[in-house]
Amino acid sequence: MSDDPQQPAPGSPPAAEDRGSGEVTALQTLQGRLRGHRIQNLASIVVALGVVVWVFGRLDLRAAFEHISAARPLWLLLGFAGFYASLPIRGLRWNILLRNVGQPISVRDLCGVIFRAWFVNSALPGRAGDVYGAYFLKLEHGVRFSRVAGTILAARILDFLVLVLILLALFAWQFRTEVPDSMQTTLVIAATVGVLLIAALVVLALTRTALLRRLPEGLATRYEIFVTSTFGSIRDVPVLALLTLLLWLSE
Repeated sequence: MSDDPQQPAPGSPPAAEDRGSGEVTALQTLQGRLRGHRIQNLASIVVALGVVVWVFGRLDLRAAFEHISAARPLWLLLGFAGFYASLPIRGLRWNILLRNVGQPISVRDLCGVIFRAWFVNSALPGRAGDVYGAYFLKLEHGVRFSRVAGTILAARILDFLVLVLILLALFAWQFRTEVPDSMQTTLVIAATVGVLLIAALVVLALTRTALLRRLPEGLATRYEIFVTSTFGSIRDVPVLALLTLLLWLSE
């Protein structure tokens, strides 16, 4: 006979008190998460309202209405259609970049993020919409911020390199024999920046291992994810280049 009659036998189900304690803990955890989501939603609303007030406080609505009224309706509609036609193309390109690093997110969801990021970019300086997009995907889809940031950098690299190629092609077609002096500076600057960008990417790839050994563990992990995402997302290059070309044509 056991000396402790209160001790449960091995393999017996947990006591009612233990089950009750576990349920209370789970309920408290759920309540804490819901409270955190409410705070985040409230903060998002406050920030959005602040941005709206800031924008409309600096916007001359009368002058904007006069410019819109003076525009030709057909060209205005074509510009509007061309601009928003790029939205699904951007969503598809971002979908491919994220899928290449193991983060498949639907084109529809990404189009919604891009649309809101456009608004943030229009209201705030410094491509703040890119930061918003990375934060939103982390919040809603659980994708690490550094991984999303890597795909955003990859998209900007594609944008710039394709733009340089477009400019070079236009110069070669427009000025077949001689480039005017006024255009030579623009051409040299674009080509130089393109070469420097490629050189910076090569240096980033070559020095990654050495830099990771010198960074603190947490920062090294984020940096490794960021760099891996930047280079790993740029696959299916012909498809990505074609989509980027379509985006520039829609602009």
